[in-house]
Amino acid sequence: MSPRREWFQDNSYENLKQNIPISLGDGSTIHATAKGSIKFRMQVDGTERTIIIPNVLYAPKLATTLLSVAGFTT
Repeated sequence: MSPRREWFQDNSYENLKQNIPISLGDGSTIHATAKGSIKFRMQVDGTERTIIIPNVLYAPKLATTLLSVAGFTT
């Protein structure tokens, strides 16, 4: 999930029919309002690669982007 709308590819971005609540560690709740794919650059064995991560939730009130390892392997 990410608060960075500009990272989402426009052709994949879609508003959710119903917001998804996200419980934070401090006990507060924020909401994901959309989902889509983001392009992500990373170093793999010294080579820069670009990958597309699908089904990323857009949560505008989230403090930083959070990615799970499980999301990369499933």
